[in-house]
Amino acid sequence: MKELSDILRKPAFHCPDIQIWKSQRLFTQPSRPLSTLKEAFLAGCRADRMAWAFCGGYQWAIRSLLPELTENTDVLALCISESGGGHPRKILSSLEPVEGGYVLSGKKTFITCGTEADRLLIAARTGEQADGKPDLKMLILPARGEGFSVSAMPALPIVPELPHASVVMDRITVSEKDVLPGDGYLQYIRPFRMHEDLHVQAALAGLIARKGFELEQQEILEESLSCFYALQGIKLMGEEPSNALALSAVEPRLRELATRTINLISNSEEKSNWQRDVQIMEVAGKARAIRRKKAWDQLVS
Repeated sequence: MKELSDILRKPAFHCPDIQIWKSQRLFTQPSRPLSTLKEAFLAGCRADRMAWAFCGGYQWAIRSLLPELTENTDVLALCISESGGGHPRKILSSLEPVEGGYVLSGKKTFITCGTEADRLLIAARTGEQADGKPDLKMLILPARGEGFSVSAMPALPIVPELPHASVVMDRITVSEKDVLPGDGYLQYIRPFRMHEDLHVQAALAGLIARKGFELEQQEILEESLSCFYALQGIKLMGEEPSNALALSAVEPRLRELATRTINLISNSEEKSNWQRDVQIMEVAGKARAIRRKKAWDQLVS
């Protein structure tokens, strides 16, 4: 990976806020994109903090489900969670058919990058099945279109630079071309869970690799690369139950590498920020534990 050697030799781009990150498009390459996982790793290498590594991984996780957007540099945001949470049954936003298209109404919350997104990918209910499960569709719309009301949410105690938002959608006109093909849950929401883990972990491995190189710590660089190559192998194998088990083993290795890296950072402010933000690796840990148990049960049954 020639891009890696080039990036490692450059200092990380100093990026104190989301506006600079967005203006510089630090999550993508100016040339033709590589694989989404490599792009996530390199986005982590360019990042000067965990917020932008996470953000880069998140952008490429979305693109991994939408190959037509891999060469697009828009900032994307996935809008699934509502006031009741992120479970499909809790999605109440509605997409109603009308003459010439649809009308979208509802409210989404906890949208990563929501205040700075160029386009929103929105999960909406089109009906209900006999067992009570919702019929869901995903649609993609400009983030600042008529009928959208976006509100910033308070900063989180970890990665506070990374903004989140809520959005109210008031009878927005939607055309057929804005609705993505296929079942919204099966083709987008469910696979995104693993894709996000893969790409965010790849980006964090990139961040740690660059810091290990900067600190002249060969073992940290080697082990972070090893984590990345493990993630590549897992992604190639698809959604087999064993893949969820393999993926669950990478995150603790990255967390241990991050801890070792923190102990070597001499700049007190940077060290404090890493100590604060390393907890991002534990976000969604409960959901990952459930998937891990389900994968194990499938494997041994």
